[in-house]
Amino acid sequence: MTIKGRQPYIAGGRLSGRYHAVGLHIHWGSKNSAGSEHSLKRFRYDAEVHIVCYSEKYKDIMEAVQHKGGIAVAAIFLAADKTGRTHIHGLSKIVDASARTPIYESNATIPGSYSLKDMIGNANLEQFYSYDGSLTTPDCRESVIWNVFSKAVLVSFDGFARLWKLRDHSGNRLINNFRTVQALNNRTVYYRIKR
Repeated sequence: MTIKGRQPYIAGGRLSGRYHAVGLHIHWGSKNSAGSEHSLKRFRYDAEVHIVCYSEKYKDIMEAVQHKGGIAVAAIFLAADKTGRTHIHGLSKIVDASARTPIYESNATIPGSYSLKDMIGNANLEQFYSYDGSLTTPDCRESVIWNVFSKAVLVSFDGFARLWKLRDHSGNRLINNFRTVQALNNRTVYYRIKR
């Protein structure tokens, strides 16, 4: 992942140093089910974007995942906007491009160049939850510092509707690709507010 020829990064909050962004993926539900992997006050959003980053202390993500705090994930909630408005931030473009990728293991190119700020639209970067946890995909290593932004970014309902129509290599609908909300297991959850 490069933006304007440079690898983007995140820093600040509970992170020690820079964490290089290496990927972005989306978890979504279906027409009848919310798809975020986190919840706020037991409310789950339509989808959740994860920007996966690794600490500059390590040579790559494979080494970083072996260490507690080696990975940081910025999680952004997505909410379907049913008003019909057009949203032009990078996440809307990713949702739209994903929905235009009909063939299993194919790619879509999103023209232009984007900063991480462009990608996350109007997400409030000043207010977020943070905790030490695990990856949400096997083998669920406990190496992640989660940073979950508390305000959802709006994406057009039509974009979600197109995601719900995607199919895998066997023709099955690609829906509900999220891990269920997990118990806190005595973890401390921090909340950062704008000062």
